[in-house]
Amino acid sequence: MFEKLKIFTIPFALEKNKKDIILNIYNSLSCKSKDEIVSQAINFHQKGNIIEASRYYKYFLDKGFSDPRVFCNLGLILIDEGNLKEAEKLTRKAIKIKKDYAQAYNNLGIILRDIGSLKEAEKSLRKAIEIKKDYAQAYNNLGIIMRDIGELEEAEKLIMEAISINPSFAEAYS
Repeated sequence: MFEKLKIFTIPFALEKNKKDIILNIYNSLSCKSKDEIVSQAINFHQKGNIIEASRYYKYFLDKGFSDPRVFCNLGLILIDEGNLKEAEKLTRKAIKIKKDYAQAYNNLGIILRDIGSLKEAEKSLRKAIEIKKDYAQAYNNLGIIMRDIGELEEAEKLIMEAISINPSFAEAYS
C-alpha cells in the first residue's frame, strides 16, 4: 500500500552552488519588465509564498528600481522576520516616494510601537487615518498605542471606530 521512501544524496555541496542557483533565478527574472516583477511579487505575497515574494522584491530593488509598494511590502516581510530596523528603513523609503501612502504610515506605526517609540508610532498612525479616513486597521492600531500609553478612553473610542468601519474586523473585538 505504501511505497518505501527513497533518499538520494546530492553529490555536491549546496553552498558551493548557491551563487549559480541565485544567478539562474535572476536570469529568469531578467526578461521580465519592472511592472511584471512587481506584479508577480505582489501575487506571491498575497498567496502567502513569502520566499518567492521576497526574492522578487529584492531582485527588483537590486536592479535599482524604485516602487513604494515594493519597499512597503518587503518591509512587512521584514517585520514578520523580526528585522525591525531594516523594515523601518524600507517603510520610510516608501513614504518618501509616496507621501500619501496610508498603508506605509500604518506599517511604520506598527514598527515604531514594536521598537518602543510610542509617541512617534501615534503620529504615524494618525497620519494614516488623516490620509484614509476609513482605515479600520489604522484606527485599531492607534487604539492599541493609546492603550499602551494609558489613554484608555481614547483607545476605546478608536477601536470602536475601527469596528464601526468594519463590523467583521475580529482583531478589533479582541
